[in-house]
Amino acid sequence: MATKDDFIFLPPPALAADVVRLLSTTEGRSKTYRLLQYTSKALQVVLDRVFHIDPRGSDERMRLLKELERLMGTCRKAIRLFRFLDMWLLLPTVQDANLYIRRLRQLRVLTFFGMYLFENISLFYPTTTVEVDIDKKKKRRPSVFVIEWSRWCHACWLLSLCLGLGLDYGLKRSSHLVLLKNLTELPIALILTLRVRVDDAWMCGLGLTSSLLGLHLQWRDRRAAAAPAVATTTLPLFVKLFESAE
Repeated sequence: MATKDDFIFLPPPALAADVVRLLSTTEGRSKTYRLLQYTSKALQVVLDRVFHIDPRGSDERMRLLKELERLMGTCRKAIRLFRFLDMWLLLPTVQDANLYIRRLRQLRVLTFFGMYLFENISLFYPTTTVEVDIDKKKKRRPSVFVIEWSRWCHACWLLSLCLGLGLDYGLKRSSHLVLLKNLTELPIALILTLRVRVDDAWMCGLGLTSSLLGLHLQWRDRRAAAAPAVATTTLPLFVKLFESAE
């Protein structure tokens, strides 16, 4: 017969319910994958700089952490497949009495549309080479341009963060955690857009901070939404989508 001591390592029912509720949503899983991705990257930096393990060597721990980082990144992209269609359907539903706020919301949804679209393209075609022959009469070699779709994705992300800060200011939002999260993500988006090489430890610090804040905010919002006894499954689709886009 099972005793109380047999279940000493089980989490409290409320905590287990919160974890299940968080992981049952796309946004919750995405935030969790992002935290695991940056954690694995940070552990690689620790192994390299503290324990002096060559990242390009054959160490099993380093290899597993690299695989985990790559897998979490792929999972994040996979669960956002065709998400740009949701943003396209969301755009006509954006309403606000204030014209300034309405335009900011619409522009932000458009940046999310571009971000998800370019990310989906980069999952299958990381780069696209385009040849442009400006003047055929002079018989010059055509100019070759390489489009990095992930870079366009990061540019849209950077723009969405800037619009988000403007939207928070216009709506007089005073959440310091949201502001701190956006401020930690701005340098990441800028670095990825400009393709600037920075120290891995600094990048991991920013990534871990923003990931922890994002996961905490998602956890808090889900707990607050589950507190009322009123069922929320009948909310319109565009309300749920805009909540995740915010």
